[in-house]
Amino acid sequence: MIEAACKANKAKEVAYLVSKFGGNTLHLINLTSITPEVAEALAKHKEGESLYLDGLTTIDSGVAEALAKYEGRTLYLDGLTTIDSGVAKALAKYKGSWLSFDRLTSMDVNAVKALVAYKGIFLNLGDLVVADVNVAQALAMYKGGTLNIGSFSSDDYKIAEALATFGGNRMHISIANISYKKEV
Repeated sequence: MIEAACKANKAKEVAYLVSKFGGNTLHLINLTSITPEVAEALAKHKEGESLYLDGLTTIDSGVAEALAKYEGRTLYLDGLTTIDSGVAKALAKYKGSWLSFDRLTSMDVNAVKALVAYKGIFLNLGDLVVADVNVAQALAMYKGGTLNIGSFSSDDYKIAEALATFGGNRMHISIANISYKKEV
């Protein structure tokens, strides 16, 4: 509906109307792209706890800045597979308690450093495979209670050491995917 409205130059109006939904969860299925203006309208979903935008596979910093204004408890951007440092910096300003990127598979160290400034209690980077010690060190700087990452795959024991310095209460890692070669 919103995408069709985009073609008719009515996207902002439709998004604003959808944002007036009085329930606690707004899940926009198959929404694959939005403008900053549409994101701003969706961020006005005041009644809700959760905004799901998991059809988005990419966003720019303008959209991220608008979405960071969402006042609900949880923001799901589970369709994104990568984010740059500008998007990460903008989303780190989100004031909700849970920020989720379940399909995120890659981030450079500058994006990670920007994102770990997020002050919520749960940061979900569900599919992220940490293959660089600098990324691991940056992730460990997250000050929230729970950090969820996909895995780490490296011959470098230092990645595990760096992740172990995370000071939160919980770290979720899929250990089924960990590979480590012991030096002989």
